[in-house]
Amino acid sequence: MNVTTERPARRSRWRAGFVVGVTAGLVAAGATVGLPEASAATTRYEAETSPATCEGTIDSDWSGYSGSGFCNTNNATGAAAQFTVNVAAAGSVTLGIRFANGTTTARPASLVVNGTTVQTPSFEGTGAWSTWVTKTLTVNANAGSNTIRLAATTSSGLPNVDHLEVGAGGATFTNPVVGTPNSADPTLVFHNGFYYYVATTWTSNVVMRRSPTIAGLRTAAEQIVVRTGGNTMWAPHLELINNRWYLYYSVEQGSLPRRTHVAESAGSDPLGPYTIRGILNLMPNNGWAIDAAPIRLNNTLYMTFSAFGTDRLQSLFIAPMTNPWTAAAFGTRISAPTLAWERQEGAVNEGSFLLQHNGRTFLTYSASYCGGPNYKIGMLEYRGGDPLAASSWTKFPNPIFQRNDANGVYGPGHHSFFTSPDGTETWIAYHANSSATQGCGTTRTTRAQKVNWNADGTPNLGVPVRTGVALPVPSGE
Repeated sequence: MNVTTERPARRSRWRAGFVVGVTAGLVAAGATVGLPEASAATTRYEAETSPATCEGTIDSDWSGYSGSGFCNTNNATGAAAQFTVNVAAAGSVTLGIRFANGTTTARPASLVVNGTTVQTPSFEGTGAWSTWVTKTLTVNANAGSNTIRLAATTSSGLPNVDHLEVGAGGATFTNPVVGTPNSADPTLVFHNGFYYYVATTWTSNVVMRRSPTIAGLRTAAEQIVVRTGGNTMWAPHLELINNRWYLYYSVEQGSLPRRTHVAESAGSDPLGPYTIRGILNLMPNNGWAIDAAPIRLNNTLYMTFSAFGTDRLQSLFIAPMTNPWTAAAFGTRISAPTLAWERQEGAVNEGSFLLQHNGRTFLTYSASYCGGPNYKIGMLEYRGGDPLAASSWTKFPNPIFQRNDANGVYGPGHHSFFTSPDGTETWIAYHANSSATQGCGTTRTTRAQKVNWNADGTPNLGVPVRTGVALPVPSGE
């Protein structure tokens, strides 16, 4: 499913263009310092006042801060702001970090709770040092005293930190969202009050899970929605087009090449029933073509997919469509794995997925061989002109999402985007391994996390989150 983020709505959209707590539960680490009465639901800890520690300088030269100043930790790798907080009961808590970053460049950081790095948030530019905003994160805390440390990970340091507000957490979930074995190459959709999930099954069948909550997907029943009649089915893609659901999936029939097949729902229920429409004829000579994902550009339907060029490089192609199950012409190549980071353990471009935001169109994709730990996500941008021409697409020079050894996440990729239940947030669902030695098989699990946006309008996927970390559920759930 593709997501368009400009139009909040509680229902799913045509996706070709994807487009705190109770005071009694929290007490101060110090009886008389660092604790203005922020609200009846949260406790505030000022960054410039004990028991907080500022590993930088305490300044007051910019307006708009609370308390007597703020912690300035700019331009220093390893600079940090640290808070000691007491929590009455173990469990989820929210952290409201008030900060100012007067540049347009995001400042990445490590969030360390009781000595363990649990998240790697990025603090976006606020445009002025006197413009303060609050970033809300959710973590698990122990009963009693806890150390919350925000540490810079680059030479640009942290933003200026004003204070930390701690409150009881709301609903959370942990990754993986869906465990092995049917959990690679996921598509996750929210539609009319439910999440719908499909992934590679290692059988000939397409199965679907449904749950009203993202956490519930892990134990939701698998329902067979399409019996393909072929060999192993890979990478199903679920898409709503003109009030019908379409499943695009890769399958082999006997010794024939792996190709994309399509099934159409009888109505507007993602669970079907489905009718198999046949094979999408995307390449000459009934050629190999996988990972199909429809997109709509300039009011015209296209299909993006992965296939081999004449140079035998597995690349991204696009074909015009007559209707959701019929290609009007064979595909043309718009991206080949030519950059070094696209060629690790194998030269691959595959798993494309469209993301649209504020009038801009991005085509994200997976690069390098899926069996290695360096499988990752790259991005193209459509800049206008004929979508079938490679010159209409600009490739970003660096990956936007990749392995994070510190968090124990390897080979993150083959993803989809979905919107939160209230339509205000963009989320990514992707598969990854928990070991660098695991490959392109049943060890991969599905994870999900929120997408942020950089000041320049590009998506900020951050870094893949460690499994088991409590994350706030999508907004509106």
